[in-house]
Amino acid sequence: MRRLTAVWVSTPEEASHQHVDRIYLDGSTVVITTVPEEPWTPPGLSKPIPGT
Repeated sequence: MRRLTAVWVSTPEEASHQHVDRIYLDGSTVVITTVPEEPWTPPGLSKPIPGT
């Protein structure tokens, strides 16, 4: 894992497609912000794969 490696968050056993956007300190509190991620579309396909 490197500094720019993508990281996702979700509840156990459920893909939430939430991508970690930013992690920073606000005083003594660690703040993690997330953004929704679009489903993955493999090269050559026009529609995303459901559940990805």
